[in-house]
Amino acid sequence: ASGLVHLLALSGLHVVWLASIARGAVASLGGGVGPRAVAGALCAALYVGLAGPLPSLLRAAAQECLVAAATLRGRALDPVQALALSALGLLAAAPGWAGDLGFQLSYAATLGLATLGPWLTERAGRGRAAAGLLVPTLAAQATALPLLLARFHAVSWVGVLSNLVAVPV
Repeated sequence: ASGLVHLLALSGLHVVWLASIARGAVASLGGGVGPRAVAGALCAALYVGLAGPLPSLLRAAAQECLVAAATLRGRALDPVQALALSALGLLAAAPGWAGDLGFQLSYAATLGLATLGPWLTERAGRGRAAAGLLVPTLAAQATALPLLLARFHAVSWVGVLSNLVAVPV
């Protein structure tokens, strides 16, 4: 009802947090872009190894590894490209996940973060700092909304505000 189940479940959000911590730790030790990318990818892979092969965890870890590989090769990888490549790879390995709600929600929310998020932020003008607090939740929920409505026939009207408070905690 509060729209916070993604914080309680093992999710790609946790993979991203831990990979970010690993990259930050390497950066604080003077590591460059390459070592930071490797640290993030290794941390993501380790997390999946410990937690198990859940669709949302593998999505996040696959994207982290794809971005690290691109970084090491000196190439740019657009977030939507990484999202699409990870979907192709995971669905080739486990085609049944195409019908898994966790897989679908992970990709839908991440697509919102990668596409709708920057678009909303650009249009915030002077309110960009305040928008930065709300935009990730709005973007993820907007693109996941059709799946949530189709599956649960309900929307958490407090989800954006509860996420604003709970995610930083």
